[in-house]
Amino acid sequence: MAPRPEIKRDKQFMVVYVGYMGTQDGLFLLLDSIEHLVGRCNRRDVQFVLVGDGSELNDLRASATARGLEPYLTFVGKVPHEDVGLYLSSADVGVAPDPKNPLNDSSTMIKIFEYMAFGLPVVLFDLKEGRRIASAAALYACPNDTIDFANQIAKLLDTPELRQRLGNKGLSYVEERLNWETELKMLLNAYEKALSC
Repeated sequence: MAPRPEIKRDKQFMVVYVGYMGTQDGLFLLLDSIEHLVGRCNRRDVQFVLVGDGSELNDLRASATARGLEPYLTFVGKVPHEDVGLYLSSADVGVAPDPKNPLNDSSTMIKIFEYMAFGLPVVLFDLKEGRRIASAAALYACPNDTIDFANQIAKLLDTPELRQRLGNKGLSYVEERLNWETELKMLLNAYEKALSC
């Protein structure tokens, strides 16, 4: 059995992304936001940890190096599913930089559920389905606006009470309404009503 990864935090804050890294996932937008936070806002207190693999990973690494972001950005690569929780439980904020387009606007992003289940506040672009799922557990950036995305991350990093409040909201949503037991009851009720007509 391989040893479990050790999560090293050399910065005050840790922001995590978990998921596939393809063209549709907005990771280059996230790099723009990181570059804004580090280069223009002079943030030296945050480490971005990207967990996952995908078709864009090599290009993302090259772009991060070219931008000088390596001291603030760690590409973990693909990890066993049971290890994802180690990264989520170590983070302060979860990000979902999926850009606004017709597909993403109506897609449910699993990473948002995962962040909420670990009590992480979420930053995402203002997508219809993302807002429906995360509701008051997230801060929403103007669609595809990387500076606003960076500003929403900074707002969470600078406001511990807001991080805690949004994280608690997300956890309570998962426990109370975004779980299979609750969905099963609603589905059975719907079938009973449909069959009684």
